Amino acid sequence: MAALEKTRTVFQLDNIGSWFENIAVRANGRLLATRIDLPQLWEIDPASGDGAAVVTWPAPITSVTGITELTPDIFAVAVGQYDGLAKATIPGTYEIHTVDFGSPSGPYTPRLVTAIPEGGLINGITKADGAGTVVLAADSEYGVLYRVDVAAKSYDRLMADELMRAPEGAMLSLGINGVKVRGGYIYFSNSMRNTLYRVPVESESASFRPTGPIEPVASGFMQDDFCLDEDGTAYVTTHPMNTVVKVAAGSSEGEVIAGNLESLELAGSTACAFGRGSNDKRTLYVSCAGALAAPVKGEQVEPAKIVAIDLS
Repeated sequence: MAALEKTRTVFQLDNIGSWFENIAVRANGRLLATRIDLPQLWEIDPASGDGAAVVTWPAPITSVTGITELTPDIFAVAVGQYDGLAKATIPGTYEIHTVDFGSPSGPYTPRLVTAIPEGGLINGITKADGAGTVVLAADSEYGVLYRVDVAAKSYDRLMADELMRAPEGAMLSLGINGVKVRGGYIYFSNSMRNTLYRVPVESESASFRPTGPIEPVASGFMQDDFCLDEDGTAYVTTHPMNTVVKVAAGSSEGEVIAGNLESLELAGSTACAFGRGSNDKRTLYVSCAGALAAPVKGEQVEPAKIVAIDLS
């Protein structure tokens, strides 16, 4: 299907082998992008196109995966040891940290919240309105959803289900990936099952206790991470398919709105987030991994980048 929306590259790194994994947007409009190939968090100004690493974690941390805003300008971040090129994670190495961007010039020092020693690959994380300082963290390797209480510096296992794991015989042990909370449901993507799911939970409660079974929302296409519009429409990044797919609220059908399997336009799309400024609320910012996992036409790769899709 042909792309329907206008795209532009906001920022691109210099080196092939780089990999932007996740993205969040600050209240001031600047973008925060995690790198899976280096233990770095980058800040990018979409207006000027400038970008720089603002946090670098010391060894033994090698990789930064999920990110979500916890309270105004304080972000929870998942870090650990992962080799993106080898597609190999080191179970037991993942932690949740916070980074405070309250100071206009930094330095921005990460602070450990808790290690998750039973985790395999902590990937997408999210904060829900009304949940205080609780975030949810998806374990792609083992198919588990953890609840992390940042204030208490503790975590527990919220859910573990077959539909959160990769299916038997899958090419990668990559199950639950992105996770969001909206309207009394936890939504999550499962990469190797090619499905977006949701499960009803106690609304406006930090317990997130499930109140019903997991149900599919949309399937039939590769899914990495996703974001939800105000009306519940999902925008899903498809990574090796190099596209973004729109699933309208109440629909189970996906529509490609940008990118193409045969182009670098959205090479290795990994995650997305809406702008927060007065002039970019209908702009979808997409992090890209340069098609490292699946080169375009079997050979084309490029440095990681951030792409803007105009949805207006």
